[in-house]
Amino acid sequence: DMMLAGPPMMSLDPKVFANPLEADFDRAIPINPSFGFGPHRCAGTSVSRSLLAILLEELLTRIPDFELSKKDPPVVTHGVNIVYEKLMLEWPHAR
Repeated sequence: DMMLAGPPMMSLDPKVFANPLEADFDRAIPINPSFGFGPHRCAGTSVSRSLLAILLEELLTRIPDFELSKKDPPVVTHGVNIVYEKLMLEWPHAR
């Protein structure tokens, strides 16, 4: 039998993280498999990270106060990566 342990499970290893189930936003993550790793690392990693940082900075400047929609909850697909197929946000007003 084959077992697939997806990359998101890497952060739950108690040998790497003292309290893997505790939310710790200052935790240092020794490896981030989002763009692959080793010989399979994505060549566009640096560009992708820069674009994502710019996107978040611009979005949070324009819509600083938002929350997940209470009427339309997120739809998540699990697999090798955890993917939000739908993530509806609500905010009081946009600038």
